[in-house]
Amino acid sequence: MRTFQIRSRGQLAIFAGAWLLAFVPFFQVGALLPQGYATAIQQAAHANNYAPLVAWAAQHLGLAIAFPIIEIVPLVLVVRLPELLRNVVYGAERGRVGQWCGMAGLGLIAAVTIVNMLQLIGAAHQFAHGDQSAIGANFRYFAILESLVADILGSILLVIWLVSINVPLVRIGGFERVVGIAGVLNAALFAATAGLLAFNPQQPPGAIAGSALAFLGLWLILTGVLLTRRATALGEELPDATTPLTIKDSEGEIAGKA
Repeated sequence: MRTFQIRSRGQLAIFAGAWLLAFVPFFQVGALLPQGYATAIQQAAHANNYAPLVAWAAQHLGLAIAFPIIEIVPLVLVVRLPELLRNVVYGAERGRVGQWCGMAGLGLIAAVTIVNMLQLIGAAHQFAHGDQSAIGANFRYFAILESLVADILGSILLVIWLVSINVPLVRIGGFERVVGIAGVLNAALFAATAGLLAFNPQQPPGAIAGSALAFLGLWLILTGVLLTRRATALGEELPDATTPLTIKDSEGEIAGKA
């Protein structure tokens, strides 16, 4: 893996992490909350009918389209990151399960988010001219299915990826250990999200799911900093990506990996 590729993907990780950690919550607080999005979600959950959310989308179609796109942009930007991190931590012969789980998890969450947006837009267009309660009930069933696929299966895939990448980093020490600990904590948050929604898939993902994504942003920033700092050494060690890379610790010594 060449130095330029390592550095550029590290920079993409920093950008995507900042997007998740800062811009997504800023959009929620600055644009969605003042327009009653949280109230619509709460009313839909309490009524066991998503008519309030569909009605909100019909009145705020631009926001209903913009927010899912804003959520998936950072996921799409880093969908190739699992491949790079596998080479960094394991080399070419190991870590493929974690790599594919990471890519599948990121892609699955992004895809389901877009499909859910399209379904919500379709329901919003029908809302004014049909049986509003029936439309809300139908969308509720689809939203539950989305939760099962994205928030449970997607979270489990990300847990496998994050654990496979970060546990070896914890054992290295220095800044790598900081990145590894953050990644393991992030995996725990995604595991908690999957567990809570598996227990009750009808509930909105809520604060834990939002915290998991925000913490993913923090981990991506730390990972991006690690890659950009080590880009020259890593690029020299593995120009053709055929043998394991080794990460140097803060004292410049080569650190082995499991």
